[in-house]
Amino acid sequence: MTRSIGDFIAKTVGVTHEPEVKVYEKLRETERTLVLASDGIWDRLSNEDVAAIVREYHSRGDANGACQELIRVAVDRWQKEHGMVDDITVVVVFLKPTGLV
Repeated sequence: MTRSIGDFIAKTVGVTHEPEVKVYEKLRETERTLVLASDGIWDRLSNEDVAAIVREYHSRGDANGACQELIRVAVDRWQKEHGMVDDITVVVVFLKPTGLV
């Protein structure tokens, strides 16, 4: 998304600066992790890949470690599959539900 902010050339091919926003009023107890990532992650790792990696680090409470491992795996796949690496941004947040609404 950050690439599209102020990127007038990208606008000509359909990239928009307007974010897609979803609001969740209630989280289920099983929803314990939020992963925000650029296409550098999502183009190489499936939802299942990301969940498996993050799950391992969640048990240790190590969000930074999860980010580093996601980056490491994505970079490895980019290099093997394309001989280059796309830009990669990832944020992992472990949620602690308190008094579910």
